[in-house]
This record gives sequence, structure tokens and C-alpha cells, in this order.
Amino acid sequence: AAPGPATIDGTKYDGVYVVCQYAPAGNVKGQFADNVLKP
Repeated sequence: AAPGPATIDGTKYDGVYVVCQYAPAGNVKGQFADNVLKP
């Protein structure tokens, strides 16, 4: 995570940017029916 202020295109933002790497990978195109069960 990278906390703190940032300026993008002249607009100031203050927040947290989080990047995650999942193993095994999630949200794979074509695998919705295999990974999401009926309630």
C-alpha cells in the first residue's frame, strides 16, 4: 500500500492505493460458472 497525497492531472487525491496478487488468480474470463455457486 502507498498511503499519502497524490496529484493527477492537477487534481489532488488523498487516499490509499492497494495492489494485490492472488494465487490462484481470480476473475478469469469464462470461469464464472465454475467459481460462483448458486445461493
